[in-house]
Amino acid sequence: MKPAAHLEVDKVKGRLTVALVLTVLLTAGGCAKPVTIDESKLVDITWVNWDTGTSDNGTVERHALFLPVRVGDKEALFQLDTGRGNTLLNRAALDRLGVKYTPVPVGTATSPRTVAKVTFSLGDYRREVTTDLEDWGNLDPPQGHFTDETGRVIELPDFMVGTLGNDLFKGASLYIDFERGKIAAFSKPPRVRGKSAPFRMVADMLPVLTLEGERPLNALFDTGSSALDLVVGMDTFREITGSDAKTGATRRLRGLRSGPDDVDLYGLPREMTYRTGELTLDFQTLWATPLVDTLDVQTAGQVDSIFGNVAFRSDRILLDFAAGRLTVLDPP
Repeated sequence: MKPAAHLEVDKVKGRLTVALVLTVLLTAGGCAKPVTIDESKLVDITWVNWDTGTSDNGTVERHALFLPVRVGDKEALFQLDTGRGNTLLNRAALDRLGVKYTPVPVGTATSPRTVAKVTFSLGDYRREVTTDLEDWGNLDPPQGHFTDETGRVIELPDFMVGTLGNDLFKGASLYIDFERGKIAAFSKPPRVRGKSAPFRMVADMLPVLTLEGERPLNALFDTGSSALDLVVGMDTFREITGSDAKTGATRRLRGLRSGPDDVDLYGLPREMTYRTGELTLDFQTLWATPLVDTLDVQTAGQVDSIFGNVAFRSDRILLDFAAGRLTVLDPP
């Protein structure tokens, strides 16, 4: 039997142990202060609107999300497109900027392809990637025109220098503040608090989430489809709504055309709620396009839908490519 003095010491140790455990639990739980993002790392987003040129559709606000990026020693606006696995550059626009690069042909005679190693910088974030070089001069421009936030018309070849794909952020993370229009990339993901959902990388580095709702979907989070809610294929649209997209839709947006394929979007107002992980996503419009049917076939069913930035219009999110996790941050 222990002496009384030893028993008293054991009681004190026990209280200290309990206090230590409580401290750890409180620190790891919701009572801890949320981790803040370093404001000095953030850069401004440029939102580009799309005036469709038709009275029924009017202007599609926040049609595309553009970032000020340094490529080599030059700065230009690039579209952020998480719907692309690889970064793509417009060769003609790159030449106009005066960026130095060495093109390397890697394709075949029947499928020519040219790439180049280029260094990109977004704020403090810097990464060298092998990017595809293409000439977009042969694209049939969409109906209507693009405008900036002041309403000034922007011609496509003048601002479309390139598209930033997910290869630029492999093993890193993207922080996007949709409400304030700020963005940053981090080599080491910051510690944040909020609700999250896992995503998996399929095909060519495409972030796909499993959405549970009136019909389970494998949905690609695509910042390139910035102004769109939920986009499905023509057959899935018919399955969900009971009507054909081309005849049942009340909205239609013409897409870019580089060939004879139908790439138009057919939209129908419809309130939908989907869940993924800890997140609840609300959509107001269901869109359909044959392009999603093609994507479904190409990925063997791993991607059968797309959703854009509308679900996060007033949120701050962290897209962690290293951990495969999308987090909606708690309010600051």
